Amino acid sequence: MSLQGHVKQMVSMKFSYNCFQLATGSDDNTVKIWDLRRKGCIYTLPAHQKTISDICFDKNDSKFMMTCSYDSSFKLWNVRDWSIVKIFNSTGEGKLTSISLSQDNKYLITTSLDRTIKLWELGTGKEIENNKVESIINENKMELN
Repeated sequence: MSLQGHVKQMVSMKFSYNCFQLATGSDDNTVKIWDLRRKGCIYTLPAHQKTISDICFDKNDSKFMMTCSYDSSFKLWNVRDWSIVKIFNSTGEGKLTSISLSQDNKYLITTSLDRTIKLWELGTGKEIENNKVESIINENKMELN
């Protein structure tokens, strides 16, 4: 099966946890949602101002999706209607390169080209202070691999 539709190169891709959908991010600043049963694109999201560098779905039942971009923002999307739930803006100079959710979906981690890793609380959208990171990782038995 071959899926085509982005105007520029695809740089990120993730399966939803039900494996029926695939999300792809591109240099064309869009995310495309592909239905693998229909073998076609079902949504095109004008997601960011710059390249979509990474995508992740929540780890439980794919009720939401996260995207991050070289525009230094990351977004929370409702997968039911593909609406934006929340927009987060990273501080610093770096373009965001990857995003990952904790197993309980309470925290997320971003990495960027300025060589930083940041831990965020999903509910508040606030960056976790450095002195609290270790205790949160220990409490949630998060694996940073």
